Parts: sequence; C-alpha cells; structure tokens
Amino acid sequence: FAMRWEVVHDQLYVSQTYYPPWRAEWLVRHALESHGHVRTFVTVSAERGIPIPDNSNADLIQEQTGQVVLNVEDIGVNGVDIDEWAAIACQSRDDLVGHAWRLQQPVLCKDVSGLSEVVFSRKALALEFGIGSMLFVPTPDGVFELGALSCEAMAEDSQAIIVLDKDPAELLCLHQGDTLSSVFCATHDEDEQPLPPAISQVSKHLSWNLMLALRITGSLRRFGEGNTVLAEPIDTPLGEVQMPAGEIFIVMEGIFGTFRKTVRGDLVLLLKSPPGTVIGADDVWANRPRSVHLRCLSDKGTVVALPRRIAKRLELGSSPFIGPKEAEEFIEYMKRE
Repeated sequence: FAMRWEVVHDQLYVSQTYYPPWRAEWLVRHALESHGHVRTFVTVSAERGIPIPDNSNADLIQEQTGQVVLNVEDIGVNGVDIDEWAAIACQSRDDLVGHAWRLQQPVLCKDVSGLSEVVFSRKALALEFGIGSMLFVPTPDGVFELGALSCEAMAEDSQAIIVLDKDPAELLCLHQGDTLSSVFCATHDEDEQPLPPAISQVSKHLSWNLMLALRITGSLRRFGEGNTVLAEPIDTPLGEVQMPAGEIFIVMEGIFGTFRKTVRGDLVLLLKSPPGTVIGADDVWANRPRSVHLRCLSDKGTVVALPRRIAKRLELGSSPFIGPKEAEEFIEYMKRE
C-alpha cells in the first residue's frame, strides 16, 4: 500500500491512499464478504493524526547521549542503538512518520517486529495485518508511507531502522522507478483465485482501488427472498416538507429494477440495472425527494450505499481512501452511468 500523510497544523493526517491492483483486488474480495465496517491497516491509520516531533527532541537526545542522532549518519547506523533511541523518544511521543518529515530524509524500516511501539506507535496494528516492512518518504508538506509484507532490498543490512542518504524527490519521481525499487520493492504473493461472476462484471466498470474505496466509505446491503425493497418514496403528511434523497447505490451483485408508480398505484418497470451500475442517483443530484421505487429483481442482490456527503468527497478527492486518479475516475463513472 501507499498512503500520503499531509501536515495539518501540528499533526500529520492521511489524505490519500493507493494499493497495487492485485492487493486492492484481494481486499475487495474480503471486503465484499464482510457485513460490517471494513477494517484494514490503512482505515485504522486514517482514524487519527500523528503529532509532529519538535526540534526540542534533538536537544534532549544530544544532552542524554552526547550525539545528535536525528541525522543521516546516526540513527540506526553509527549512533545510538534502537533501544536507546526508543527510550528517549518515549519522552516526546515521537513516531517514524513525524521523524521522516522533520528530517526531510527517507526512513526505511525493514523489520517492523523489531521496533518498539514508542518509536512506531502502529507496530501492533502493522503486525496484525502482516505489514513487515515500511518506507517513509518526506515532502515539504507531508510524508508518503509505503508498506509491504516484506522488503527484499538492502538485505545485507541488519539494522531495523535506516535513514537513507537519498533525495526524497528521486524516490518519488515516476520516471525513475528503479531508484525506488532499489530501496523498497513489494512482491505479489497472494494466491490467484478466479473472480466470482458478479465481481468480475463490476471490475469492468471500476478499478480495484475505486471499488475498494466505495466499499470502505459506503455500507453494504444485501437482498434476497422476502427482502427486495431498496428504496422508495416516503409518504409525508400534507403540509410537511419532504426530505431529499440522501443515498446513491452501486450494484455489486444481482439485478435491480427502477420502478415508477402510476396514478392507479401500479408499479411500472423503467429499467434493469446489472452489477457495476449506479441507481437512485438522479434524485440525489437533483436534491429532491425519492421519486422512484428501487427493488431487487434477482434471487440475491448486493449494493453499496453511498451517502451524498461521501459521494461529494470522492468527487472532490478529499477522501483519504482514494488518490487523484480514482477521484477523476469516480467523476467519469458517475457521468457514464
């Protein structure tokens, strides 16, 4: 995975997310099998900010060790060892993400299990999700965090933390991928399994990263025998203001129908929507009450329900679970569908 942390006042917050397609596909499979909130290393990391260490910590370390260890030559290479650094860091709530930003030098962690939680506050979370190696690349306004199950690069070095003597801009340059892969390279080791037909059909409409973002930010609703009504107009007493429709729906499995009621009370089918299509959006974008009936027509059906405010965040690219490419894709998807 890759996350972008952005500086907001005196803390770092997750502002963008990206997964390699094979990893996003694996997460989508599991996310569509779960019924509740999707919990991943990235979603939990995005729940809170990380304090940025201030310069006083460098003075504290120099006073206690006689060395300024917040330099390329010192941390985990020639200076204070990891345990001593961890004990000092505990006094100022340091974190690797914050250190990378203040140092403006890339920080490589080859073995998360070898860290103290006072140095890397999300150690337990990383181990829970199998994250073994991480790289933190700073920019003037944030930090890019990359994570993998393991890191094959620099295997000859035994240090758990290495501050790299490399230009961060070179590591982030899209035209110099070899520079980054020489330092940090994740491999695809998930078992290949055939896609269920419904997911395969959805993947023709949406990228795996956008599909995962929809599942994370939306709620999954399942339908079957005896449970077919997704949404319908609400009768309100005369004189009361009707609330505008607040959700759009992305069909993930099954066939859903859009109906309109005639003056005689009969439901007339207007269209059928297969997996990968959007239903119920017209009323939401027009900011009007629900005007159509949405029902599941197949034996089984699944949709992802997106509240209006979440859809707007995806359009604006302000959700931490997508990047600019997925935001643009979402806009084009909504126009197309």
